[in-house]
Amino acid sequence: MISVLASPSMLLRQASALPPEINPPMYLKIFQVSSASMSFLASSVMAVMVTLLGNEGLSTPYRRIIFGLSISDILQSFALLTGPWFIPESKVSVAGEKEGTLCQMNGFLSMVGSSGVMMYTFLLCLYYLCKLKWRMSDDAIKFKIERRFHAFIVVFNMVVCSVALAMDAYHTNAVLVSFCSFAAVPTGCAINPDLYGECDPVIEARVDFFIYLVNVLLPAICLIGIIVTMSLLYHHAVVLYQTVEKEVPSSLRRSTRRRSARSSNEGSTDDNIETPQDQVQNLSRLYRRETMIQASCYVGAFSITYVPMMTGMLLTMLQLYPPFVTAMGIFCYPLGGLLNILVYTRPKVASIRRSNPECSRLRGLWIVIRAGGEIPENIDTSASLSCNLCCCCQLWVNETECEDSESIPWTVYLFPHTYGGPIPVSGLDRETQMR
Repeated sequence: MISVLASPSMLLRQASALPPEINPPMYLKIFQVSSASMSFLASSVMAVMVTLLGNEGLSTPYRRIIFGLSISDILQSFALLTGPWFIPESKVSVAGEKEGTLCQMNGFLSMVGSSGVMMYTFLLCLYYLCKLKWRMSDDAIKFKIERRFHAFIVVFNMVVCSVALAMDAYHTNAVLVSFCSFAAVPTGCAINPDLYGECDPVIEARVDFFIYLVNVLLPAICLIGIIVTMSLLYHHAVVLYQTVEKEVPSSLRRSTRRRSARSSNEGSTDDNIETPQDQVQNLSRLYRRETMIQASCYVGAFSITYVPMMTGMLLTMLQLYPPFVTAMGIFCYPLGGLLNILVYTRPKVASIRRSNPECSRLRGLWIVIRAGGEIPENIDTSASLSCNLCCCCQLWVNETECEDSESIPWTVYLFPHTYGGPIPVSGLDRETQMR
């Protein structure tokens, strides 16, 4: 309680001790609502497109993971979109007074959605690792990994967030007052107990536990998992590139001689010929480069979205309130869903644009989203994007070369259809593939 005998200068000093984030500028709230609206719309469209039967529905692990990621972001974006209207009109909650139902539900949806997005992002990275490095089939991924992860994500989120709701842990946060989250009461007690009153010790202990678990430990584990999976995938790309550089020249000599002889009969010179060796090396370089870019995008998007918020929560528990960190959290946190969509559709958009240079990025993005996050089998392109061997060749070699089955004895798919379109690598011996 504030003493009635307190001097104006004392009250001024107490008020100046409050960070400006306790009532953030209107432009931060506007940005939160607008960015959350974009993520909500994008995730809603993706969720609908993934489930359409014309797009094969939820028939593959990739599509089911994308659907789970989209639903989680819909919940999170909805909570952030409606947050400014769901918090109590009076930002100062009285100790022992239960927060309004709207604020409680806003905090519940925010935490369920946020946790789901983090877990499904890690699961998507793990899926790519299983598919590209370990060459697991969809059925193997489904029974060994996917079903268990889906069950764990649903059970963990519902149990933890429901327990937090039952234990009255969702309140107006004194720093992030534009939506409800884990916070002690009365609001602002941790910032200035002399001005707002002492924190309820029971609720404060509960809030600290859930902040550590959901806002600090879980993001850290998911970020480490994403870094590890993407590092392993990039290492796989580097090893494959080195294998190609070492093994391809000797394995393609006969094919190169045959192609050179055929071209000589047609009046061409060897200098103008792109040999199979060149094609394979170019493809291996492309795979390595695309893997590095995609790994960086996943780590970067996750870090931009959750590291400022995680840092802000940690500093709040230490009673530190840097305005820059808070502003970064409010700016970046609502963009998570939109960034995820841009990241996991990027390889497919790039694949479409490689075969169709006239196609813009925005149009390519819409083509991929309309197909449920994948490259459609039938699009208006000059080169087919279907997954059979000959049509894969048309992306990189001439149709006449594609017709020559001996020039490509067998194919290793560097990019399965879930990773931006298949790319064949010819000439590797079977022992190399088994390794």
